[in-house]
Amino acid sequence: MLGLEVPENGTLGVFATTAAIDTFAVQAALQQQVDTLSKTIQPDPSTIRDPLTGLLTHSYFQEALAREVAESHRYAGHFSLVVLNVDFFNQINRRYGYSTGDKVLQTLAAKVLETVRTSDMVSRFGGDEIAALLPKTDSDGAWILAERIREAVLTSGVKTAEGVDVPTVISGGVAELRPDEDATTLEIRARQALQRAKDAGRNRCFRAGDLATPDAVVLSKGIQHRKEAFYDTVQALAAVVEAKDGYTHSHSRAVAEYAYRLARRVGFEGDRLETFRLAATLHDLGKIGVPDSILKKPGPLTDDEWQVMQRHPSIGRQIIGQTFHLGELVPAMYYHHERWDGRGYPEGLKEEEIPVEARIVTIADAYGAMVDDRPYRKGLGHEVACKILLKAAGLQFDPNLVAVFIKMIEEEELGNRPITGAAPAPTA
Repeated sequence: MLGLEVPENGTLGVFATTAAIDTFAVQAALQQQVDTLSKTIQPDPSTIRDPLTGLLTHSYFQEALAREVAESHRYAGHFSLVVLNVDFFNQINRRYGYSTGDKVLQTLAAKVLETVRTSDMVSRFGGDEIAALLPKTDSDGAWILAERIREAVLTSGVKTAEGVDVPTVISGGVAELRPDEDATTLEIRARQALQRAKDAGRNRCFRAGDLATPDAVVLSKGIQHRKEAFYDTVQALAAVVEAKDGYTHSHSRAVAEYAYRLARRVGFEGDRLETFRLAATLHDLGKIGVPDSILKKPGPLTDDEWQVMQRHPSIGRQIIGQTFHLGELVPAMYYHHERWDGRGYPEGLKEEEIPVEARIVTIADAYGAMVDDRPYRKGLGHEVACKILLKAAGLQFDPNLVAVFIKMIEEEELGNRPITGAAPAPTA
């Protein structure tokens, strides 16, 4: 059939058999090389899987996200990204310990894996975040899945090693891929949706581009809830100050009132004004970390005692730093002992480097201290205190704010009686 003449001695048969054996040997050798090469180029498992949760690592997930986005564009199919975040995770770590925080993350990972399909990809996206790629899934389907995960985590019953229940809630953001959108933009929109969920009170999932998810009323209620929590926390901290030192508490209330009135005069309004009032109330919060022997000493402090006293702004900032929603109070609290001439503490800031909130509190604090009665001296009158402020304007205090403050005292405390030697308030 092939036109070959077969010798009688069968030489061709032997040749053919040998050729076949050689071919198999070559194929086997090639396959062995392929297997060896495959093992050589296999990535390090630690670059693929997060050791704590067993989920994909962030870097590997980002590569997969880019591929899936490109493929979704190619076939014009639905594709969604879900980003989930553990609410109050830092507080969990601080209160229950890092091992319990790890258990919370492992629980979240397990609930996600129980809920998604085998075709979906799940990653530990950050310290307290998990993300899921959902091919062939629109935003409605992704949001339903995210809500199922949230509810599963809520009822998961995480406990510490000692058996203490750990309240565990999560928030989620969902974004569906848009035409011509890249992976980075998709991730940004998912994170924006996540942030809206947190702003609305946490323990919920929002979709990107859907301002009414669940609806604007829920968002408004969430914001109100945050405000109430904010005020409650401030009042609790104020009670701690009062328990430590009754004078510090009453002084802080007076300072807050003076500072509030001055801030209103220079244009503070709305939420900014109310938040500032709370900050002024807590401006001496750090004094709860100062020993009573120093705090209540009737006479001058020694150099060593003064160094301890100067730590109270830093102590106050540390306390506020442990409370997730009080960051807006830091400027007035931490910097209110800075001086206009740069000779204050804790940072040695000068002039307008000092936040305006702190400059206002500095004046109100000094004025309140001068007019208050103390066990070792009677308070100064309004007029004397204002003259001292005026003398220190441009050195210790913002001169423009001092002028406004003195004008305020003249009108509201002295019945429009001018203080001799006081400069007029600036007109601009």
